Amino acid sequence: MALDNKNYVLKKIRSIVAEDIETGRILVELRQLTNVQLTGGQDQVEALGADGVKLAIFEKGKTFAITATDGLISTNYLALQTGSEFEEVKNDKGAKVTKTIVTSDGNTITLPYKATGVVGNEIGFIYKEHNGSVGKSYEQSGVQDATHFKYDPVTKNITLPTGVFKPGDKVIVSYYPEFKTAEKLVNKANSYSANARIFVNAYFTDMCTKKDVPLQLEIPTGKISGAIDWSFGDNAATQNVNVEALVNVCSADNELFILHTYDEVNIKA
Repeated sequence: MALDNKNYVLKKIRSIVAEDIETGRILVELRQLTNVQLTGGQDQVEALGADGVKLAIFEKGKTFAITATDGLISTNYLALQTGSEFEEVKNDKGAKVTKTIVTSDGNTITLPYKATGVVGNEIGFIYKEHNGSVGKSYEQSGVQDATHFKYDPVTKNITLPTGVFKPGDKVIVSYYPEFKTAEKLVNKANSYSANARIFVNAYFTDMCTKKDVPLQLEIPTGKISGAIDWSFGDNAATQNVNVEALVNVCSADNELFILHTYDEVNIKA
């Protein structure tokens, strides 16, 4: 039964939620949304007659998509984009740190953390700072001389090359320490972005009553785009959100999306 026409203003997108299609478990909720676009379309095939007259137009290829920007970088959404998961790694040695250390005597510096790796080549190279950046490099060796430095893993001391540094000079050191715990995500070349059930939670404003009306748009099967864009400059980076609706072949209605409006006063107790 057709209902009376209502005139709404789309006031605000409150959140976009992605759920596991099979279990219904929430995978991510995005709330700091800007520049939201909900777009639909369809292709047309024209039947032409003599002199190019259009006899009929047939529709096919109906589409619907969500595009948005999230003001925060969500690790859970990144996992959906990459088709991977963050994992906790104990005793992790995979993250490299770079430290700029001032030598007080021109002969030695002490690392804040112990370096890991092959004994005798834990660090590999140190650099003399030049104009605020990396300058000349010096290689690690078991014996310190004019072109090599020596590292003591017990004291974490580096004996600098002879006659190269003077007191107050800065030494740049880049190496792998060991973390008690760390989190890691691997974006594998053979893992792709996920499918999920998507809910867009928003508010309409009824132009006649001026009352806010909750709106929920459900995409039963949404393909999350694997495109990642973390552009930033004067402002902090944002996260791009792109979802394309797929036909729900498990439903007789073949729905791309389902739109609900409601009033919570009508919820049965």
